[in-house]
Parts: sequence; C-alpha cells; structure tokens
Amino acid sequence: MNDYQKQKKDTYEFLQDLKNDLNTDIKNITEEKNKLTESEKGITALLNLTSEQIKELGHIEMKIRFNTRKNIEANYEGFKSSGKIGNIEDSKLKTNILSYYQEYMSTTLEMEKDINIYKKDIVEMLGKNNFKTITLEDPYFRTKLELYIGTIQSLTDTYNEDIKKANETIKGIDNYLN
Repeated sequence: MNDYQKQKKDTYEFLQDLKNDLNTDIKNITEEKNKLTESEKGITALLNLTSEQIKELGHIEMKIRFNTRKNIEANYEGFKSSGKIGNIEDSKLKTNILSYYQEYMSTTLEMEKDINIYKKDIVEMLGKNNFKTITLEDPYFRTKLELYIGTIQSLTDTYNEDIKKANETIKGIDNYLN
C-alpha cells in the first residue's frame, strides 16, 4: 500500500469514527434540550403563580439538573493533532468539521457554563429563604428566573444549530465516503 492509499484509508476510518461521534453528540444534545424544555416549563409555572397561590404553596420543591454533557471529540482531536485533517480532500467537509468542533462546540460549552451559574444562583437564593415560595415575590429573584429562561431559550437555539451542523457534516461524510 502506497502512502496515498494509506492516507485515504486513515481518512476513511477517521470519518467513519467521526460520524459515530457526531451521532452520539446529536443524541446527547437532544437529551439536554429535553431537560431544558422541562426546566423552562417548571420555571415558567413558578413565575405564573398568583400571590394567593404563592401563599398557599408555602415551599418550593424543584429538581435542578446541572448540564454535564461532554463533547465527543477524541477522534477529532487525535486526527487534527496528527496533522492529517488536511488529508480530507473535500474542502467544504473539512471546513464543516473544523467549524463544528472549534466554533459551535466552544460556544455551546460557554453557554452551558453560563446556565449552570444561573442554576447555582437560583438554588442559593431559594436556600437562603428555606425554599419558601415568598422568594417568588422578590423582584430580583423573578428577574433572575426570567434571565434564566432567556438563557434556556438561547441555549436551545444553539443546540438546534449544533444539531443542524452535525447533520450537515454527517451528510458530507456520507457523500465523501460513497
């Protein structure tokens, strides 16, 4: 096998592995999106409580799940660090791969960190008031919840863009391999 054939084989194997990684990313991102939707519904329900309902409830019980999703990027990082990313002969595919991992995923990671900070702040504010519903009447707390909802919506949009880019890249991989 000559060098060119070996490069083609390595590139083919890398793209197969990368396709699997992207499918895993799509699955993980979709799961996170579902958790965000659930969280948004719960926070919106709290914000929609009337003063009378707030007094009747007394305490707030809520589940807070911090974002712990990990990017599946070992295959990408290994191939890139070996300098073999240039072996991909389709420049659009190469650009999509680089863009997904270097731009899309880094933006998403930052947004996930931000949303975890909001979650922590919300729990701390509730904890200071022993999880009493009276906290919902605090304008600062309500503003924090509304900002959290806005961040949820932004992160959901970002997740949708990530999924779109991953699917576009998978399609490019399929075309390249066939």
